Amino acid sequence: MMRKLYLILVIVLLVIQLPCFSQNVAINTDHSPANSSAMLDVKSITKGILISRMSTASRDAIPSPADGLLIYNSSTNEFNFYNGTEWAVIVSTFISATVGSNSSAGGVAINTGGLPASNSAMLDVSDAGRGVLFPRTTTASISSPVTGLIIYNTSTQKFNYYNGSTWVEPCVTYTGISGAGGTQTAIGVAMNTTNSPVHQSAILDVSATNKGVLIPRMASADRDLILAVNGLFIYNTDNSTIEYYNGSEWRKLETTCWTCGSSTISDVDGNTYNTVQIGTQCWMKENLSTTKYRDGTGITNETDNATWAALTTEAYCDYDNDPNNSVTFGRLYNWFAVDHTTSSVYDLCPVGWHVPDDNEWTTMTDFLTNNAYGYGGSGDDIAFSVAATSAWCCSGLGAPAGAPSYNISTNNSSNFTALPGGFRYDDTYAGSEGVFTGLTINAYWWTSTVNGSSAEYREMAWYRNQVVNFGPNPWAAGFSVRCIKD
Repeated sequence: MMRKLYLILVIVLLVIQLPCFSQNVAINTDHSPANSSAMLDVKSITKGILISRMSTASRDAIPSPADGLLIYNSSTNEFNFYNGTEWAVIVSTFISATVGSNSSAGGVAINTGGLPASNSAMLDVSDAGRGVLFPRTTTASISSPVTGLIIYNTSTQKFNYYNGSTWVEPCVTYTGISGAGGTQTAIGVAMNTTNSPVHQSAILDVSATNKGVLIPRMASADRDLILAVNGLFIYNTDNSTIEYYNGSEWRKLETTCWTCGSSTISDVDGNTYNTVQIGTQCWMKENLSTTKYRDGTGITNETDNATWAALTTEAYCDYDNDPNNSVTFGRLYNWFAVDHTTSSVYDLCPVGWHVPDDNEWTTMTDFLTNNAYGYGGSGDDIAFSVAATSAWCCSGLGAPAGAPSYNISTNNSSNFTALPGGFRYDDTYAGSEGVFTGLTINAYWWTSTVNGSSAEYREMAWYRNQVVNFGPNPWAAGFSVRCIKD
């Protein structure tokens, strides 16, 4: 009877919103009642659940989205939710590429088009301009949660699920994109006990103060038998994780959150980099050392001076062609390596990172200037606060206050840890083509900003108390690279 009722709802939703007033609702094929801790209990070991799938543009056009509104973003293949201020992304990681062949009709569909449920879904909720609302409550309000129960926590404005012993919070990142204004006709299903109408931004609005939602719970072996479609998600009872299929692989919602300043990032070579938060930006704390692009394609290691100076293709080198120097200072790259793209994506830095443009460097130096990192607490003499406490030459040789070599022990209050990796000449100066110079004396970093047939860069020197931009430099020079998080 329960399944027949919901199949009728597909037609009703064409013209009206439909409230459902009950202690809880069960969707299954074995006629079992809903768990007492769930306002909606969707049960299956052969099917998952689908919620509204839409593009980023459609998400951003939802009028006045409700706090906690959840959608599946078909542009990025990720779950997004609105936290009352901006759209957030739930972080996920790869777990399996196995897909099965089980595909049979019989699920429940909620939509405005009279469409049947996907064969892989026990519940298929879809709308091009409306999302789904889970119960908005707190973990403390649910006295006896069952494993797999999901809520939107109004205390933290994040989703939580119960893993059998504790409440877990998936990691999120924020888009900075606020919700659209306006309104739209309220058409959808409301499940509650208070006679409340469906919110206009939701096609399914499940609300309760002391209950959550249960999605299909199954083992990995059951999951791997499903002929999954993009956006299908389940609760994995083996791993105690929420998992979803992104069109090519199963991913789990990540609960070990990456934090700038304490977490690290690795490149395709396996080099590991510490990170530092400076204002709103997250930077690598070391110079880049990779010998490959993020897709594994190797970069040419050019050791010959004359050849280096004449290059018009990407290359890297170790200072003085000595790999030991790169352990401390990172490698030097010509700008052609910085500019290399795969599918229009600059790919010298690891996935999720990029070579900063000139404006991003300015954002960093402006933050330090405006937040008392200058020598004496004010001004743009910030070089000492950016420089590392080692490797800079010429201490005691008359560097001005605020320069890296003025008083090395007071350096690096920003934790940027700038090291003087030197540079390699292009063919601008006769007799210096491809020559290495400046190790322990200067630091040069490429930006991704093009200026004619040259590119902008940033420089520090042992005797200068500012981080400077002297204008563009020819592309064939060899400079260090610092990556910044997307």
